[in-house]
Amino acid sequence: HPNTRNPVVESLATCQKSKGNWVTCSGVYEPSTEFLNAERYEVVLETDVSSFDVNYDVDNVVFRPSEGGLDRLILPKTIENLWGPGAEILITSHSPDWDAHEVRMIFTVENHDEEGYVKVHLNETISRPLTLGSHPFHATEVALLSRNIELDGRDGAHMTVLHSPGLTQVIQGVGFIRFGEEGIRDSYPIHFDYCLDSANSVISKNTIRSSNQRCIVIDASNNVVVEGNVAFDTKGHCFVVETGMESGNVFKSNLGAFTQKVHQTMPQAGISGKETDDIPAVFWAGSPSNYWIENVAAGSEGYGYWLELRQNPRGPHADNFARSPAQTELTQFSGNSAHSMQLESLKVTGYLPTKTSLIENFRSYLNEKGHFSVHKSSNMEARGTILDSPLESNPFPMSGTTVVSTKAMGNDKFSDEELDSENHGHASEPTDVFNLQASPSLLEK
Repeated sequence: HPNTRNPVVESLATCQKSKGNWVTCSGVYEPSTEFLNAERYEVVLETDVSSFDVNYDVDNVVFRPSEGGLDRLILPKTIENLWGPGAEILITSHSPDWDAHEVRMIFTVENHDEEGYVKVHLNETISRPLTLGSHPFHATEVALLSRNIELDGRDGAHMTVLHSPGLTQVIQGVGFIRFGEEGIRDSYPIHFDYCLDSANSVISKNTIRSSNQRCIVIDASNNVVVEGNVAFDTKGHCFVVETGMESGNVFKSNLGAFTQKVHQTMPQAGISGKETDDIPAVFWAGSPSNYWIENVAAGSEGYGYWLELRQNPRGPHADNFARSPAQTELTQFSGNSAHSMQLESLKVTGYLPTKTSLIENFRSYLNEKGHFSVHKSSNMEARGTILDSPLESNPFPMSGTTVVSTKAMGNDKFSDEELDSENHGHASEPTDVFNLQASPSLLEK
């Protein structure tokens, strides 16, 4: 060390004693602060002072980086000047543990040598994620949690768009923190309540954090676009189509993570039926006549998606609705994914559509219990499903199913020299300040 006259000595590994047999020695070494600025390093092989006849095989001494934590990410340059120092980001769970997410603060953002990318330095290390290079079907998501405008509900506030058919409502780029009141009906962070036709209304690029009850609830309202929202650390079902009367609503590119069960469910009101938020789903549907496209469920104490259909719609306006939700065709369910569920990725109960309903290009992996749970349902079909483990039996007719292990695979965009021979990946699509990284770049350099 330049400031130390005496050498600093630390042990790398210790070999077991042996008589006449070769011994392989290995160890994990984390340099102390005294080693960080050293001018020279020496590796010395020492023997027990009581033994003088030792045969070394020094040709097989190998040093390689361990799977330690990372303190930076490489992301598309499109986030530059948008994801800034001090902002919080979410790195979703990349294990079967539903609560193994990590939240970090951005320390600095600087240009990367590779054109089109920036290095995002974090305030603390994170565990090594799954990247598009090593796991093209299972890459960890990263999402921006901070917003320039944030509303703190202080444990109980809720926002309701009430009885406003035909009016354009736009809720965009806002952070909702500690909204909703557990066990109180209609107390949600964002709630469209009996707005009927709400064409051109948009809920997008918001964050819902530490919600005490649900996230975004569409109740007897139609044609609302719910896109690019991030929900984290919430209780009960999160993205909800509530009564069975809703149609034409679009849920696209939303992400929900760390979805927890409530300890007090809302009381049954009239013909509403028992609430099931004590077994939460990130996306819960009481009406199939809507669109779910490229959403991500990334860690739930219950399910990723739950189609819980009843023969009759619920709520105070149900008498005005003649169609049975349980018999209505699923409008679109495509490109959605679920991982790190404590239960299954997709649960379907009581669904008996008169026309075959399709589950298209669904991805399910790293779940504790399994992929599908289907009860009292029929006339469904899945196409192009990607799983990380085979099914014992198909829950409904399935075609084009692919099983892809979560073991490392794939090729990387960057050279081994640049990335120190580790597995990495790059973003498949750019992002902006509010949009989540559904297939993020998580590279360290």
